[in-house]
Amino acid sequence: MPSGTRSFAIRYSYVDFYASARKHGIAEDDAIYAVEHALVAAEDDEGKCLYLGPDRAGNVLEVVSVLRVDGTEVVIHVDADAPHL
Repeated sequence: MPSGTRSFAIRYSYVDFYASARKHGIAEDDAIYAVEHALVAAEDDEGKCLYLGPDRAGNVLEVVSVLRVDGTEVVIHVDADAPHL
């Protein structure tokens, strides 16, 4: 893995971040923390994974990733937990 690449193990292998995951300005370290401390984790039949967990300050984040064919995941969305969830 190239130096400086942000990846982390979840369930399958490694996770990468798409640019869309940075849209709301949430730090990757907070997303990593939220996944590692997820209160809820779910996967649908299409390979999308949802994690709800606290960031390093205790704010709940929603992290959405897509499972790739090779078993890795790519984070496509990170945002503060929506009020309706």
